[in-house]
Amino acid sequence: MNTLIRNTLPILAGVLAVFGIVYSGCHESRAKNEAGTAVELRKAIQLYEQQILEAETVHLANVKQYGEKMGMTSGSDVMPKITAQQELLKKHKEIAEAHKMELLHTDTTNSDKNKELIKAIDANYQVLLNDLPAIEESLMGDYKTNVPK
Repeated sequence: MNTLIRNTLPILAGVLAVFGIVYSGCHESRAKNEAGTAVELRKAIQLYEQQILEAETVHLANVKQYGEKMGMTSGSDVMPKITAQQELLKKHKEIAEAHKMELLHTDTTNSDKNKELIKAIDANYQVLLNDLPAIEESLMGDYKTNVPK
C-alpha cells in the first residue's frame, strides 16, 4: 500500500501541476481580452468626442466668417440655421457625456457589456457622421439680412 501511494503521489502531483498551469494560462488570456474591450470602449468614446470637437471647430469658424463678412443681425435668415447646428452639436455632446458616465459606472471587466456599449457608441457615431454635413455647412450664401453691419 505504501509503495502504491509513493509511486502514484508524484504522478498525481505532476498532473495537478500541469492542470494548474493550463488553468492559469487560460484565465490570464481571458483577463487580457476583457481589458482589451475596456480599452476599445474608451477609444470609441474618445473618437466620438474628437469628432464632435472637430465639428464644433468648423461650425465656430463658419459663424466667425459669416459674422465678419455679413454681420450678425436678428433679422437674418441664417440665424435659424446656426441655431439648428448648435442644437445638433449640443445633442451629440450630451450623448458623449452619457457614454462617459456609462463608462464610469459600468463594470469594464464584463466584455459582453463592453461590446454592447461599443455598438451603441458606434451607432451614435454614425448618426454624428450623418449630421456632419448639416453642422459644418457654410453659412455664406444667399441669406437675407435686414440690417446692415
